[in-house]
Amino acid sequence: MPASSIVAIGDELVGGFTLDTNSHWMAERLRLLGYPVKRVTQIRDKLSVQLVEKILFDSGKAEIKPQGKDVLGKVGQVLLQVKDKQIRIEGYTDAVPIGAALRQQFPTNWELSAQRATTVLRFLEEKAGVEGKYLSAVGYGPFRPVASNDTPEGKAENRRIEIVLTPLDVTEVLKELR
Repeated sequence: MPASSIVAIGDELVGGFTLDTNSHWMAERLRLLGYPVKRVTQIRDKLSVQLVEKILFDSGKAEIKPQGKDVLGKVGQVLLQVKDKQIRIEGYTDAVPIGAALRQQFPTNWELSAQRATTVLRFLEEKAGVEGKYLSAVGYGPFRPVASNDTPEGKAENRRIEIVLTPLDVTEVLKELR
């Protein structure tokens, strides 16, 4: 596999490297389905699909918006074909502290990011039919920013959900082969 690869989705050029067959297939399927992907990247055997957060969730909420359900339904169609990867849903936030009105439900951005990732995972399993044995969720809160939190644009970049595909855990593969 190439050391690193990034693909263009729609009109947004993110890079110009060659993708391996699986990554190219995934990116092309998402593009053809009209999926509003922010970025698709591949580094070695890890493929990451970054979703536009504002389509999925309202600010401070973990319930998927109707438009987000449509998007995740399309993503689920693609992920149903994936049987040789672990699918990790990662939630991220900007560095703006949770407001007083929301602190009862989400004391910090950790809880918000984890709840959003879990909500996406449950949608993919329950509504899209992706097998739960391939899915996991993690919340990173504000601690892995991709942009500065000093501008509204940077904050928007940091509020995201990523779907990351990695090779299946070797021990799990061995269990299934026995």
